[in-house]
Amino acid sequence: MFRNLNLEGLGVSGRQSELIEWTLSYGFKGFDLNLPEFKRQVEATSLERTQRLISSARLRFGSFELPVNWQGDEEAFRADLAALPPLAELAVALGCLRARTTIEPAGDIRPYHENFELGRRRCGEIAKALEPYNIQLGLAFLAPAEFRRDRAFQFIHTADALTMFVRTTGAKNIGIVLDLWQWHIAGGTLEQLLALSAKDIVTVNLSDATSAAGNDNVPSSTCVLPGENGTIDAPAILAHLATIGYDGPVTPSPHPGRFAGQKREDIVKQAAQALDKVWQAAGLSKTGKLSVGA
Repeated sequence: MFRNLNLEGLGVSGRQSELIEWTLSYGFKGFDLNLPEFKRQVEATSLERTQRLISSARLRFGSFELPVNWQGDEEAFRADLAALPPLAELAVALGCLRARTTIEPAGDIRPYHENFELGRRRCGEIAKALEPYNIQLGLAFLAPAEFRRDRAFQFIHTADALTMFVRTTGAKNIGIVLDLWQWHIAGGTLEQLLALSAKDIVTVNLSDATSAAGNDNVPSSTCVLPGENGTIDAPAILAHLATIGYDGPVTPSPHPGRFAGQKREDIVKQAAQALDKVWQAAGLSKTGKLSVGA
């Protein structure tokens, strides 16, 4: 596995040159792909020119946001699905074989069982469309109650429900986004986490919590840097991921609100330092392997 940077998740924006510079300066081995932006750059210049700096720096792409609105109306879904193949081809050309999407935890149109069946069918179609490109799709959930308030129908917002949903799609290239903070406040247990195989996990988001497990009434702003409190045992989980052979991106994912008023590079630096600390505590090498004697 490798240390990965997602600027947007930290509330930071920057030019590609800045992104590459910060990734290299602070020990990250890759960053998440903004697929629509790269598509525009390729169309304006060429694929070779667009990825030249990234290739020369020997950086990797972590994952990209699935460009399909699969939770909206049928017409929009069909249009996005039809437009997916050329985007998938570009992702493959750039070496990015992991996509991610977040399940809306509530809605006002469909009750749970209807929403479940619709989502299961559509995710299965997306997986089938991605299969020729060997792209995995990771599904994430949102646990905080704040995202379900004042909505007519509840939907997936726990680890149990997410893993069951993934299984029912029947797609081998669908897994989960293992977001440790979401997992923690939703009441997901360590035993459930340890039962996951490397094939089950598409990407990993690493952060810490300021509240006890299972308290989903806390605001999302209480999601802090990995290792900040020690509530979530990030080193033990990282060591386990290395043991089972997980080889994907690990991204520090605190709530961006905690960095209000700070300089962009300082934010990236803090995220890198927090990740480095738990990485070393887990006994991992720079390549994400367990060091001898760890």
